[in-house]
Amino acid sequence: MKDNIHMKDSESLKHDLFEKKYSELTPEDIEYCKTLDSLDMKCINLEGLLDKIPFSSNLSYLTLMDNHLTYLSEKIGNLVNLTHLKIIDNMLTFVPRQIGNLKRLNVLHIENSGLVSLPDEVRKLQNLHELSLINNQIVSIPPAVFYLRNLNVLHLANNKIAHIPKGVRDLNCCKVFDFSKNQITELPSQVSELKELTHLWLGDNCFSFFPETIYNLQQLSTLGLEGNQISHISKKIAHLQNLTDFRLDDNRFMLIPREIGQLKKLYHLDISRNRISKIPDEICGLGDLQYFRMNNNEIKSLPKDIGKLKKLHSLNISGNQINSLPKDIGKLKKLHSLDISGNQINSLPRSFSQLQNLEYLKIDSHNIRDYIENHFQDRDIFSEKYDARQIIVKVTVRYGDRCVDLPTMFGKDFILETLELT
Repeated sequence: MKDNIHMKDSESLKHDLFEKKYSELTPEDIEYCKTLDSLDMKCINLEGLLDKIPFSSNLSYLTLMDNHLTYLSEKIGNLVNLTHLKIIDNMLTFVPRQIGNLKRLNVLHIENSGLVSLPDEVRKLQNLHELSLINNQIVSIPPAVFYLRNLNVLHLANNKIAHIPKGVRDLNCCKVFDFSKNQITELPSQVSELKELTHLWLGDNCFSFFPETIYNLQQLSTLGLEGNQISHISKKIAHLQNLTDFRLDDNRFMLIPREIGQLKKLYHLDISRNRISKIPDEICGLGDLQYFRMNNNEIKSLPKDIGKLKKLHSLNISGNQINSLPKDIGKLKKLHSLDISGNQINSLPRSFSQLQNLEYLKIDSHNIRDYIENHFQDRDIFSEKYDARQIIVKVTVRYGDRCVDLPTMFGKDFILETLELT
């Protein structure tokens, strides 16, 4: 019951502030301000008003989003019980040093606001566990950050950072680093001292070499290096035995080392948009793999044992030079999504009808048209006991004034929901 009253009070206050000027606020409005312990103020123009609102000293959660704020009042330092402060989609280039008074702060987000740095007093926030400064104008990591010894999560994506200082070693409790969409060219060796690090996002930077220090982060479960200029991975990639999510798309790789097949915990692998011509057979040993993207490369064939990827849910091989699918593809019983467009595939193997869980299929109409028209009625290929009434989804492809029904191809109990012809 108390929660319902709290929600009503919060919504009433936001409505009053949106509709009225400060001078028009009623005593009831002021009382709401004095009693709330959580307040989410979105899309309210608070410019020149925030100073005047008598926030409760018990306020613990405060969100200021899209409020046209160009500065943050020094009075923010009076909210000593704040544990969560989120300032998003504003126009702040700096925050006052009084923010250092918020000793109980656990979460601080200042995002999409034009921030260029943080005051040195931020180092006093020793209870801070999560700091997010994404999409600002930060050129170098504020030195105060390296004094936050209890920090678990640091998001600095989409800034203008070109260098990570050696002081990063002091963030030895950190589990998540997000430095994506910056201008970073290398990682300092001190990163390897971060034994708690499990998630490292370095996508869309300026790396031309795979950072060697990463091979020492054997506790990593997520590694994002997409959108760089990397062309080589060492055999030492096998050291990352805990890796589950690996993003290498949009680089300059021509080869993928066979040692990647030793990453037995991988469930998401993206090597799309590179220059890869061959997939190593060892990749078929990734028994936990569920999402595999290898589109937009120069691949000519798939490994013949691809059927060993028993847990594969989504496979994208589009935009390559593949002219046939291995018969083993029919063993991918859990496959829900398959994109084979942009290849030279003009026939499908008999085993295709065994993909009983396939819901989305994307193929090229100009390559497979003749195959559809000539072979869909060959029921012996796909289903000896075809009964149209047992087809869950019936898809019709239209070529001008001609129509081809697809269910014959897949046989009974096939659950295809979407067929996209390009």
